[in-house]
Amino acid sequence: MHHVSGIPETEDILLNKGFQPQDGVKRATLRKAITDVEHLNFQPGERWAYSPNYFLLAEVVERRSGQQLGGYPKDAHL
Repeated sequence: MHHVSGIPETEDILLNKGFQPQDGVKRATLRKAITDVEHLNFQPGERWAYSPNYFLLAEVVERRSGQQLGGYPKDAHL
């Protein structure tokens, strides 16, 4: 997966919304926080930057496969 979205790191998004690292955050809250981002780090496709936004990757796999990521076969193809 190429990281060319410009979306800030999930931790930064949550910190900017007032969450602390020890706070438990539900998936729906995290999803909303990401969709509410007003400023990207750069325009999508403009450049590459490492991003540990694995939450977004999990969302793609789960929506595409219709399965929870934990139950998704490692050798399956989307």
